[in-house]
Amino acid sequence: MKTPPVSANVRNFPIIEQSPYIWIYLGDTEALDEVPPPPVLEWAEDTDFELVHGRMDIAANYMLLKENVLDLTHFGYVHAKSFGITDWVDPPTFWSDGDTTSYRQTLTRSPLPPIFANPLGIPSGTPFNRDNYGSFVSPALQRAAVDFCDPDSGDLKGRFRIAHATTPIDNSSMHYFYLLGRDHGKSPEQLEQLRAATVAGFAEDEVMIEAIQATVSRDPRGSQAPEISVKMDTAGIQARRIVQRWMDKEVK
Repeated sequence: MKTPPVSANVRNFPIIEQSPYIWIYLGDTEALDEVPPPPVLEWAEDTDFELVHGRMDIAANYMLLKENVLDLTHFGYVHAKSFGITDWVDPPTFWSDGDTTSYRQTLTRSPLPPIFANPLGIPSGTPFNRDNYGSFVSPALQRAAVDFCDPDSGDLKGRFRIAHATTPIDNSSMHYFYLLGRDHGKSPEQLEQLRAATVAGFAEDEVMIEAIQATVSRDPRGSQAPEISVKMDTAGIQARRIVQRWMDKEVK
């Protein structure tokens, strides 16, 4: 049966198939003309890149994941052993444009940890330039990138990309879909090392995010509980405001 019977009264939703995702719009269809098209991940279709992907179910509100991947400074604490990236200690530059909020931080002649150095074929600890940037581009997707440049010549030596996609299940659980790509270190063995490191590192995020959710859920004050923010939380706060604006549009 290609279509359900009329008596089934099944609601349909607009979708867009755009590799690597299928996007579904669950909002008010009368407001669909105001909704921007899904963001395009050009690198996911670039033959210079090899991809690694995975999925996790996390017992936490999806916004906690979004705030986590907008905060580079957590790497030196949560991922000190797995990723070994300990030099993201200062808040980056933040800016917002419409319903997108972004960050950028350039590290100059900073020693490369093994997870970055080995795929580039250079010794771990080599001073290198890294340009780190990313964006909250929609309530469903965030993008992150790292460009590696030779500090002497300025030549681009490698590109690393990540997409974080979230689908809420309810207020305290989510599906998390991640996609990683790079244009170097593309042998099957190197990609398996990346996959294994990603699984281990993101499991550390899961523990931390679920602990935060558990703390929030136990607090009898609920949304009225006080919250302390620092400069590094700028992008996360802007992301919350963007989501709230979309929610406000839906209830009008």
